[in-house]
Amino acid sequence: MDEFPRRPFDLDSYIRDVTSGRRCFICQLVDEDQPSHAIVYRDDQHIAFLNRFPSLLGYTLVAPVGHVEDAVNDVGLDAYLATQTLIHRLGRAISTVIPTERRMC
Repeated sequence: MDEFPRRPFDLDSYIRDVTSGRRCFICQLVDEDQPSHAIVYRDDQHIAFLNRFPSLLGYTLVAPVGHVEDAVNDVGLDAYLATQTLIHRLGRAISTVIPTERRMC
């Protein structure tokens, strides 16, 4: 049996959660002692983890450790470029061990 069974996306519940002050799933992941996702990279500014329900082998998500809702307006250019640099590094590393079809940023 699948450890994480698929269920339909509940848009109303999602909107209720994100507008109620509840922490986002990335903030929850950052603070977990036993992460619910496979973390492939972490430093003081970023976390990278495998998608729990990947559509492609190696599907990895990269996010700032601090809560950010708008990647363009909530961070300065240096922080944004640091995230993009990490995405580039991880994309190259992943593609050396997994036959990737495409890499999206």
